Amino acid sequence: NALVARPLEGRSPFGIVQLVALLATAMLRHTKIDVAELPPLHLRKVPLALTAMERRSYNAIVSYARSNILLTSLGNLGYENSLLNPANTRHSHDLMRNIRLCCSGGGHMRATITQKNYVETRLLLKEVHGASQGDIRAANQFIERVTGNELSECPGCKARFGILFMTPCVHFMCIMCFEKQCVAKQRFACIVCRRGFDPDEFAALQPGFDLQWVDHADQRSAVTTGNLAGLAVSQLGSNAALDESCKIEYITQKIAALRDKATGNQPDGREAAA
Repeated sequence: NALVARPLEGRSPFGIVQLVALLATAMLRHTKIDVAELPPLHLRKVPLALTAMERRSYNAIVSYARSNILLTSLGNLGYENSLLNPANTRHSHDLMRNIRLCCSGGGHMRATITQKNYVETRLLLKEVHGASQGDIRAANQFIERVTGNELSECPGCKARFGILFMTPCVHFMCIMCFEKQCVAKQRFACIVCRRGFDPDEFAALQPGFDLQWVDHADQRSAVTTGNLAGLAVSQLGSNAALDESCKIEYITQKIAALRDKATGNQPDGREAAA
């Protein structure tokens, strides 16, 4: 504007005063001395209800964490993959980050299973626990429900969960029923058929799902929690060490022991005493 520019170009004091007065109506003062008094700060907490998807995701990640801690504390297997093991601090941090993501919304937790873990679970059922084709089919359907983000009903409490524990007899139970009926009583048996099982074998049988956060905005997987339900016989993250150890070694040993028992041989190759 020429009326403002000409006095400034002529270095007139009036031009500076005129420019300041003009800008004062459009600009905010940014020095404390120009502000007479700052209004008091008021903080207000507003709780937001979780959506059904957010509740499901939150329950899934918390259940997986409880499963890891519970199962790695049983028997002789698992502490090396426990979330309580200081060596797995990074995975514990990933877990807490996933919990915060679940509470923030905008996505959901997705369960997946690797082909390796899938095959190993079927191998354990068939070779170690003598599962029938019907039992293996029931296990397959359970895995499909978990990876398809569907809920399964616990036969004990009738509540529905994203994931359940699978017993060697291919029945299922939630973590609460397992804690109440098995851990608290120190009697490890199926809540459906009452067939007993070894805690280590029960722990080894869990499929070992991976949990990933899926952002609804761009459908990208953000943080991998990793095999929390699979505990001692699965990875906590994307660790290739599983190829030479853990579940595959456990399966090999169990199958060898069963064959020795069937042929009447001792584990070291000597014939069993009559």
